[in-house]
Formats: sequence, structure tokens, C-alpha cells
Amino acid sequence: MVQSSSPSYPVMASLDLARRLLHTRRADAFTAGLAAVKTLRRGLAELPRFAALRPKAPQRHTGGGGAETSAPRVSGRRSTDAAYSTQDPFKVVIYDAAGVLSGFELQAQLERKGCVPEMSDERHVVLLFSLGSRAEDAVSLLAALREIDREYPPGPFPSASAHVSTWNNFERSPLSAPVQFSLRPVREEETERIKLEESEGRVAAEMVIPYPPGIPLLYPGEVITGEISYRLRSLVEAGAKFQSVSDPILQTIKVYITQVEV
Repeated sequence: MVQSSSPSYPVMASLDLARRLLHTRRADAFTAGLAAVKTLRRGLAELPRFAALRPKAPQRHTGGGGAETSAPRVSGRRSTDAAYSTQDPFKVVIYDAAGVLSGFELQAQLERKGCVPEMSDERHVVLLFSLGSRAEDAVSLLAALREIDREYPPGPFPSASAHVSTWNNFERSPLSAPVQFSLRPVREEETERIKLEESEGRVAAEMVIPYPPGIPLLYPGEVITGEISYRLRSLVEAGAKFQSVSDPILQTIKVYITQVEV
């Protein structure tokens, strides 16, 4: 299962302990954790403010020639189906059905109440259960969601950050301009740090990766256009997390000192 020239012995030990647990308890090892997930889903059914993303049901009907075709989607109905048909039974993906809180904002509120999700994006929050989870954990989580519901009641104006995507970054421009890559490492004396709002027209000297999904939005050597600058600022305001940046909160960005024209 594990092979490396520099193995992590704590990780290897934890894998061996997990294997022993499954060998000795077998299916019973999953009982408590799955019961906690069931408790949460049952509670969410009674709390319509927060919905759970569910796997797409394989709904099919027979066409005229006897072949099976997918069932049509009802026009105008908002679907809570995911883009996949199989889901990890220990993970529950929730979101604010009222659109008041983005996924980032909902995660922050849950963390303030002692519930730490696995991750979030502009709309969804991923809740991860495990073999050690208990029904009491689900009850505490539901209590936190009820408090959030009272503190942030639905209103006529949904959260603007709920419409900021960490992955669909080029709705209007699907292709970016060619990037001048170089095999030579970036030299610090050739770069400077400037405010993000002043970065339009400059050449990025570092990679910017919104997470999730962990896909680079900006490469070193790429010109920061107005659209990219606006997207990055929108993500910052929405509470997105970034990887591979020198400023974790992205108030500033590293660029080459030589300025270029867009």
C-alpha cells in the first residue's frame, strides 16, 4: 500500500492501526460513523434552510426504439443533484438554500461554533465524518446550523460572494493570452510586491491557486488583465483560500519590476 524512499512512520503506523481496526471489528467499525451521517441527514430534512447535495439518481426510461434514455429535467425546477452518481458515505455537502451565506461564509460561521468542515467553495461546504464520529457530533452540528439560521435570516438580497466561482474563472474569456514561461527561476531582485488592486497590466511573478479546486488562476510570466485582477479581488472578498502565494490573504501580489502594456 505504501512505498517511498523516505516513508513517514507516523502515517505508516496509523495505516497499520486502521487495518487492525477493520480486521478485528469488520463492518461494525463503520456503524457509529454512518449512524452520525444518518442523524445529520435526518436533521437537515427538518431544517429546510440548509440543503444537502445528493448524488444524481440514475433515472431512465425506455425510448421509442427500446433504448434507454435519460429522463428529462423538469424546466424551471432548481436541482440539488450533484454531477456524480456515487458519493463517499462519510461526506455530506451542504449549502445555504436561501442564498444568504456563501460556502466560505457558512464555513466561517460553523468554525466559530466549534464545527470545522473539511473545505468549502463559493457555494458549498464539505462535512467529513469518520469511523470516530458519533451521533452527538451530528447533533452539535445541527444545533450550530439552527443558530446560524437565527443569526442570518433569509432576506431579499443574497450574498454576492455566492456567485463568485473558484473554478469557473473565465465565463467570458475561455482562453487566456499566451504565457511567457522561462526555465530560469524567478529572482527576488527582479520582483516587487504591490497591492492587488494595482496589479492590472503587470506581469505576475508567482502562481496564484484558489483552493478548492487547486487549479492555477495565474502563472508566473502571465499578464494580469483587468478581468483576472477583478476575479482575484472578488475571490479575496468572498473569503477564498489560496495556495502558492507569498501573501496568504492576497492583499498583495508579487510581480516583475518591468511593467508591460496589456
